[in-house]
Amino acid sequence: MGGAVRITRRDLTAKDLRAAAGREKDGSAARRMLALAMVLDGVDRKSAAESCGMDRQTLRDWVHRYNAEGLGGLHDLKTPGPKPKLTAEQQAELARLVEAGPDPARHGVVRWRRVDLRDELERRFGVALHERSVGKVLAKLGYRRLSVRPRHPQADEEAQEAFKKTSPRRSRHSFPTTPRTSRSKSGSRCYEDGLSRYFGSPNQSDGAATMQTIDTVNPTILLAIELSASTWLVAARVPGLEKPHLHRIDGGDTAALLALISSLRARVARRLDATIGIVCCFEAGRDGFWLHRLLTAHGVVSHVLEPTSILVNRRARRAKTDRLDAEGMLRVLAAYLRGDHQACSMVRVPTPEEEDAKRTHREREKLVQERLRIENRIEALLFTQGIRKRPSLRSWERDLAVLRTGDGREIPHHLRAELDRLRRRLVMTLELIREVEAERDQAAKTKPQDQACHKIAALCRIRGIGENFAAVLTREVFYRSFDNRRQIASYVGITPMPYQSGGMDRDRRISRAGNPRARTTMIQLAWLWLRYQPGSELAEWFRERVGTLAGRTRRIAIVAMARKLLIALWRYAETGVIPAGAEIRAETTVAA
Repeated sequence: MGGAVRITRRDLTAKDLRAAAGREKDGSAARRMLALAMVLDGVDRKSAAESCGMDRQTLRDWVHRYNAEGLGGLHDLKTPGPKPKLTAEQQAELARLVEAGPDPARHGVVRWRRVDLRDELERRFGVALHERSVGKVLAKLGYRRLSVRPRHPQADEEAQEAFKKTSPRRSRHSFPTTPRTSRSKSGSRCYEDGLSRYFGSPNQSDGAATMQTIDTVNPTILLAIELSASTWLVAARVPGLEKPHLHRIDGGDTAALLALISSLRARVARRLDATIGIVCCFEAGRDGFWLHRLLTAHGVVSHVLEPTSILVNRRARRAKTDRLDAEGMLRVLAAYLRGDHQACSMVRVPTPEEEDAKRTHREREKLVQERLRIENRIEALLFTQGIRKRPSLRSWERDLAVLRTGDGREIPHHLRAELDRLRRRLVMTLELIREVEAERDQAAKTKPQDQACHKIAALCRIRGIGENFAAVLTREVFYRSFDNRRQIASYVGITPMPYQSGGMDRDRRISRAGNPRARTTMIQLAWLWLRYQPGSELAEWFRERVGTLAGRTRRIAIVAMARKLLIALWRYAETGVIPAGAEIRAETTVAA
């Protein structure tokens, strides 16, 4: 290897080379500029080459290129590629051929295709090209592939115009077609449109296009609202029209929603000269039931759909848009209104008083969870220091002062400060729990004749059921009316799911649908029932079924016992029939 080659070009300094490297999009060229800048700064060639990812000989070659061509010489040269098969004259002849178009008599086509041009080039010039290569040559010449409507060379335009004038004209708005069984954009088969049955039966006597007859006695507009935080999408299906209208309004803008409903009702009433009804639906979710109460107050029949009850396509990936959801709710609502109650489930909307009565025990549940979380955090922090006993809240300072870590040290300063803050949060949480319980007791005293309070007092008479369990069961379950034991067990979600296929017929796990808070309470109460009511028939049934078995068998059996216990307590709360063998307290002061 010879000596180092000097950089003879002095039009750019090291600073200029670094600035050019910062603007350069080619990473390889930028590294070469930085290497030359380091050489101009006095760095030895070996270090400059290694810093920029090359060896010394490669840097020497780029110095030669830079001295001869400047910055342009630091870029990689593009390979020339293979020689084109068509010369410039042949390409010009191809362009003229494309402009002139084919001769139907000689070429057999009315417009050029790549395969036709390929055959013509081979016939004229003896050059064999692939169809894709012909397309690339045409793109280089500035032509694009267009799919136009073909015209027959012997077409008679006057005969076509005469045929068009004799065809009958039909108005889409005057003669709407009957909604057909539709397939959604996602490919899933949807419910048959219910308007044809709900508004009237189709008339197909003439054999022509099927028309949708309008129920002029009780015409009804169907609305489906897809709720979200930012926008609401309202899908409206009016009598006589197949395609739903979509309207987008701001989320929470009830004035715009009511104005839209009034506008639709007035427009359809003018067209049909009849009183128009409005039926609306939306999915239950974070918005609660205030919108249902608002619509009901303004004369709109409102339904709240249970989202998980709507049938959807079960393939791995399906389309999900607000438009598809709103149109799907319209179809489900139409099917429900014409009597198909298997299409979906409607939520039973509680009254404002029933909804507000649940706040006390639900807030207490959250506070109890917060208390448990803080206590576990305190124990976890002490366990990291080898301390396995939590200090008492009554003697917190004294207990912390005598505590020592596993290696004999006092509790560190910052850890003790964090424990003190956790103690204050725990004390505040305990005070809030007592405040909520006092509020519950006060409500029971002020409304002793209330039906819910009467059921709570009756449940508290049974040994093993306290004020909180009685309040949860009454406010979450027993405030509703049920026709039979299957309905109440299904509402709580502790019924087994059947599986029958061919020769197989067995019960699977419980459905876990319905009210999860009531389901958790019943499982806990079933375990406590074994402790406080050992002589009852339910406890004896459990011992006979389980015996000395433990583990999973007992957990399965306790769910079955919880279902039986729920039914027994429901009958007791409704009719006063005491569960067989249960012990009743003589006199109890209870609270709701």
